[in-house]
Amino acid sequence: MNEEMTQLSPPIYTYFNALKHTIGNDPELNVFDMVNTEDGNYLIQVDVAGIRGHEKAQALATIVDSDKTVMGDTKVFVEFLHRGQVIQPFENVINYLTLFNTAFKTNRLYVKIESTLSLGKHILYPIFEKEVIQFFNDDLSDFHQNFNGVAASVFRDVLKEFVFNVQVLTTTEDKQ
Repeated sequence: MNEEMTQLSPPIYTYFNALKHTIGNDPELNVFDMVNTEDGNYLIQVDVAGIRGHEKAQALATIVDSDKTVMGDTKVFVEFLHRGQVIQPFENVINYLTLFNTAFKTNRLYVKIESTLSLGKHILYPIFEKEVIQFFNDDLSDFHQNFNGVAASVFRDVLKEFVFNVQVLTTTEDKQ
């Protein structure tokens, strides 16, 4: 008997596509194809161009979850490059609003960053366009087998939850 087998996209590809369609929605970025590393993990490299490419790469390296566990103990690592060199994250931050504005200045989905103080703690709110991010993902719950997510929620999956102990909560712009 010759039955057709259903194969589903592994979570590593969901993370890759989420990163490509959020962080990569920027004319100054080029998200390279994900590669399998010798230790069974995966690597995504993102090239950052532009006049302030080094600072932007450093800002992105600081706020993006670049060490993501996606299946059991399988990890996806993200590296930001500028002129062929891997750029390290900032070691500390003086102004969080500038950090996010530097990282997302030319991102087509980014609106702005806001900060609040709640119960004595600062919270950062990167605000994104009211957009749906969609890509093919073998999603059996969708008629077309697509992944469908609101931009702010998909950004939440690729950004760090905390940047230097300051919580990051993504949200959608408020449109009437």
